[in-house]
Amino acid sequence: MANLSIVLFAFLLIVAVAFAAETCSKIGQHCYTTEDCCKGLLCHSYLAKCVSGGPLGPR
Repeated sequence: MANLSIVLFAFLLIVAVAFAAETCSKIGQHCYTTEDCCKGLLCHSYLAKCVSGGPLGPR
């Protein structure tokens, strides 16, 4: 019975981690570091908000 409990716990843990969605802050939302912002955005340290990270179009 103990082995079944361990297997069930491990299974539930794996499922919970798999369904945990990575979230990112969109433009204008709060951030602490650039990694908190969505792709292509930078964390502006003075504002603590995500801002556009580069040019507006392809070069």
